[in-house]
Order: sequence, then structure tokens, then C-alpha cells
Amino acid sequence: MKKRKLWCWLLGVLGAGVLLLAMTILAGRFWLKTTRYTVTLPQLERQVRLVYLSDLHGLEYGEDNRRLLDKVSQAQPDLIATVGDMVPKNASEEEIGSYCHLLTELTRIAPVYVSFGNVERELDAGLLDRIRQTGAVFLDETYEDITINGETLRVGGLYRYAFCHGQTQEQWLRSGTYGFLTDFQDTSAVKILLCHRPDSFFFNHAYDNWDADVILCGHTHGGVVRLPLLGGLYAPDQGWLPKYDKGLFTFDDTHMFITSGFASHDGIPRIFNRPEIVCVTLCPE
Repeated sequence: MKKRKLWCWLLGVLGAGVLLLAMTILAGRFWLKTTRYTVTLPQLERQVRLVYLSDLHGLEYGEDNRRLLDKVSQAQPDLIATVGDMVPKNASEEEIGSYCHLLTELTRIAPVYVSFGNVERELDAGLLDRIRQTGAVFLDETYEDITINGETLRVGGLYRYAFCHGQTQEQWLRSGTYGFLTDFQDTSAVKILLCHRPDSFFFNHAYDNWDADVILCGHTHGGVVRLPLLGGLYAPDQGWLPKYDKGLFTFDDTHMFITSGFASHDGIPRIFNRPEIVCVTLCPE
């Protein structure tokens, strides 16, 4: 009798564990959340709110991404950004069309700015023309000065490393990336940089060399599997137990945000890692 009770107890624990795992996997795929941050910037006199998305990899939330769009709209952003890997690898025409439809709908909410991740950079150049037709602004080592709520913002986009990588120092100083970053930081306006890979700035402590107020990143998938007290399990380019997996990281006056985005990575399901929209409110001191 005692042995039977023990087996019943063990099976009950096992069943509860399997159920919890299944629920966390489903939550990691379908249960959208909005993660909110607030930072103060001395240049501002009025509040500016931005929303950004990353690593959708072709997933949809509701028909034509209606649930996703509703969440973005509810945040009441002044500015929207997508920072890469929004389509899947080898995206079909239908998948590209779905992403462009999403961008078109986002432009009805607020101005939209787009930078590429590693996935988009591998796709046909025709994707860029499609994106521009949606009304979104594409940024790649380029920037725009815009005015929102009476505040001047400089919004730029970067994919490459923000430091000398795979080239001589002389080549780096003559590179388009170096020239872009030098021009980008030369302003008293609030500087917002869309940069898919956070390692573009934290490798080699590149953040010490450049002046950006806000850097918006993805790429890490939040570590895919999030462990209690430890954080993310694995992130591309950083490896196991990454330091910069998701959240807000501040380096002097630079605020780097890393979103876990939406999709899994290499077929590994997201666990304790819900898909997220990030809303950042920039406030005056």
C-alpha cells in the first residue's frame, strides 16, 4: 500500500511538472506581454514614448497580427521601431507580405523606423523596396533628425560592429561605419540607435567610444530558456549564461535595451520567457 502511494505521489509530481512545462512553452509562444521602462534624459523638456519590436521571425499573433497591433496601439507610442529578424530565414513572398502589412498598420499608429538583423541582410534587395512602400523609414548607417512633442531626436540604424573588427585600425578609421557613428553622435539632440545585435556595442567595450543616449537591441531571444535567479540560458554570439540577455543595461549615460522578442531559437522552445513588446518612456529630469 505504501509503495502504491509513493508511486501515485511520484506520478502526480511528474504529471504536474509536465503540465507546468507545457504551459510555459505555450506561454512563451502565445502569451504576449508589454514590458515598460522609464529613463530620464537631461536634454528633454517633454516626455517621448517609443515602442520597439525585434525577432518576430515571421510569427503572427492573431489574424494579420491584430493582437500584436492592439498591444502596440494600447502603449500609445510617439515612435515605433523594428530592429531586425522580423521575417524568417528564406522568407517566402507570403511571409514578406505579412511583415510589410504589419509595417503598414504600424505606420497608422506612429512613425515607424526599421533596421535590419542578420536574417534580413541575407534576403533579396527587393525587401528594402517593399519596406519603403509601407511608409516606414529604413536606416542602415544612416539617421534622421525628427521632432516629436516639440523634442528633437536623432534616430539612426546600425548592424555592423561599433569597433575595429576584422580590419586594420587604419581601415576602421576610413570605414563607413566609423564615419556614420562619428556623424551620428555629433548633435545635442537625444540620440536613439536601432542596433539588432547588442554585442555590436558591448564587445570590446565599444560603448565607451560612442555617445548614444538610447540603444535598442534584440538578437538574444532573452536567452531562450530563462532560469530562476540565473536569467537566460543561451544567446547567439554570447553563448551559455549570457550577461546581456534582456532588460536595461546602463553604461555611463548610455541606456541599452535588449528585448527577448518573440521567436524561439534553433527550434528550442522558449521557457519562462514570454514574447514581449518593449515600451520605453523617455522623461525630462
